[in-house]
Amino acid sequence: MAEVSCGKMNNQAFTAAFRIGKIRSLNEMKKLAAGLKGWQRGEGMTAVVFAPAPYLALLAEELRYEPFLIGAQDVSFPLGCGGYKTSDLNCSCAPTGELCPDDLTALGCRAVLLGSMDRRIVLGETPEVIACKAAFSAVHGLRPYICIGELSTEYGRHLCGDVLAAQLDPIIRMLRENDDVCVRDISLIYEPWVDAPGQAPALNEIEEALSFIHAYFSDRIEYVPEILYGGDLGANRFRDLITMKGTRGLLLDLDE
Repeated sequence: MAEVSCGKMNNQAFTAAFRIGKIRSLNEMKKLAAGLKGWQRGEGMTAVVFAPAPYLALLAEELRYEPFLIGAQDVSFPLGCGGYKTSDLNCSCAPTGELCPDDLTALGCRAVLLGSMDRRIVLGETPEVIACKAAFSAVHGLRPYICIGELSTEYGRHLCGDVLAAQLDPIIRMLRENDDVCVRDISLIYEPWVDAPGQAPALNEIEEALSFIHAYFSDRIEYVPEILYGGDLGANRFRDLITMKGTRGLLLDLDE
């Protein structure tokens, strides 16, 4: 597991988020959980682990005395959702095989990861669906961590700003329409170039994207959400990324 013991960066709280990937058995999950035990969280740091649904209860039990929030990697879309207001999101039932916020809470979750690029591309999740899931999660006690970001091909066509704006607009609209969800209740994860494994934007390009996100939010809403970086770390860039202006954390991938 990458060493993340930096405490506060840029005089701000820091979030270390871990996404568990290729786990194929309970024994593999127990081994990974054992590696997380005893992890020293820095002052002012939040630590959250996003696990596949079959292993959430096990992970919550294994880490019950550890300083981690347990997070799911998705949540169901609210049936009959007609908007972003709480009155539109009170349905606690989920389609067959899906887990609603109440189900995830019962499994020990306090957070949820939304908008992963594979779900956008393969399953066709739209920014509107993701914003609705974010509101659904937040009003039922789960903190949504919402992935945004452009593909490398989109960056190559100079579409970064357009892509980010299209992903951010429904989130901003949700925050305006739902009085029970505020900017401080959500986190964003800037995760660029997921279609190009092992590649990542240059540091100045990441800073430009983060600056765009900050400006886009601050021009429309008084506050800017916590923003994490979730793209490829690249070689020897870890310290630069955790101290980078505009980001308050990292999303790191964990495998067995």
